[in-house]
Amino acid sequence: MTSFGPDNNNNLELNGIKFQTLISECELQIPLKQPGKKTKLQLGIEITNNTEIPHCFLLFFGRPKFLQANKQNLPRFGPNVNGSYNPQKSDFKILAPGESASLLVEGYFCWEDNKLKYVFREPGGQNWIFYDFNHGEYWVQFTYENQHPA
Repeated sequence: MTSFGPDNNNNLELNGIKFQTLISECELQIPLKQPGKKTKLQLGIEITNNTEIPHCFLLFFGRPKFLQANKQNLPRFGPNVNGSYNPQKSDFKILAPGESASLLVEGYFCWEDNKLKYVFREPGGQNWIFYDFNHGEYWVQFTYENQHPA
């Protein structure tokens, strides 16, 4: 899993909690219009407790966003709910000072109807699809959401 240095603006610290975007591959070679062929890409966030007290985090709700070169959001479709899952006790992590934990989502690029799409499923069972990728560079943002504060 790749993270970037501070010059790449992939981290944010808020009230002593650091959030850092993670990505499994910085550059991907996508096969040209091969229906059925999937190219995996894992995205996520690492959370580090830089405070002096323990904090609890729910590592369950997280969602990437793709930005085009002009900083516009890439269109997405979703959520498409394919089941309903609730957080389990193991999804709650207490981070002592200095400890880190990661929330990762598995996804893949594929061709459908001559369009390149990125599909992933959140742990909560929601499927999301980003579509209309073209050749070029994209930025990734990852949103962490704690819907069940402890």
